[in-house]
This record gives sequence, structure tokens and C-alpha cells, in this order.
Amino acid sequence: MTINPCFATASRHELLFQGLKLVGSAQRRLKRSFLQHGSIPVRLDYRRQGKVLKLDADRLRKTVTCWGDISSSENPVEDLAGALLQVFARYLGLLETTD
Repeated sequence: MTINPCFATASRHELLFQGLKLVGSAQRRLKRSFLQHGSIPVRLDYRRQGKVLKLDADRLRKTVTCWGDISSSENPVEDLAGALLQVFARYLGLLETTD
């Protein structure tokens, strides 16, 4: 039986981009609280990550992506920060929606 590392596969509630896992997340639930952790990789060295996870880099490229691979910005960190800021501001009602 093969066990895939959590970041190399997507579960039904994962955030995907064109079918590729973009956000790694984990959750711990207790009776009265929960802890949610998430990460959005800005850059991925697929070869190195494949070695760490004991996966073929080409296989990894077929299942995951990173913000730097989908952003057309010269500065993907600023691009990601701006996108997150905009989403949170819209969610909190600080920005008007155009929908």
C-alpha cells in the first residue's frame, strides 16, 4: 500500500487551482475549539520536494502547484499578499462587491 504525503494529494475540501492542490491545510478539532493551519507555497522546488516526500518530481507537478507558478506578477509574494488582503477586506465588508 502506498501512502501519499498530505501535500501531494488533495482531499475533497482542499483549495485547488485547475485541479492542482494550491493550499496545504490541517485541522485539529476538540470539544470546544479547533485549530486550523494552512500554507500557500509561493515557490516550490519540485525536484527537492519530491526527494523529501520520496515522490517523483514529475508526479508531484501533476498534483500540486504554487502561487508563483500561477501568478503572472514579477513579485508573486506581493501579488499573493494583495489577493489575500482583497479577499479578507471583501469578506469583512470593507470593500464593495461588484457581483
